Amino acid sequence: MRWRFGPPKQPLKYLLEEGKALYRGTDDLRLKANGLKALALLVRNAGRKLDSNAIAEWLNGANWYGDRDRLAAEYVRQIRDVLEPSERKDAIKNERSIGYCFTWNVSPGTAQPGGK
Repeated sequence: MRWRFGPPKQPLKYLLEEGKALYRGTDDLRLKANGLKALALLVRNAGRKLDSNAIAEWLNGANWYGDRDRLAAEYVRQIRDVLEPSERKDAIKNERSIGYCFTWNVSPGTAQPGGK
């Protein structure tokens, strides 16, 4: 599945190809596999709060017993790191003890990277 997204009141300049890559225009942002997977979960659930358990289970399965809060925080950090610096904080909101929420505009995307 492909998703286009971007900050409110701006063009949808990012393209996520689930399991493959994240692009800004035609530039591959080189987000690692689990970062792509975590981003896909957040984008699919844009506007909804997802707790660390939901993110950890999506990445590693229900029987994973590591530090779920730390795992979720690490992948959210990786996602933020590839976004433009002026936009990082607004893309994924964190409410302590509640979870993470993807706040940008999202649309299923069929176009190729760069809008082709």
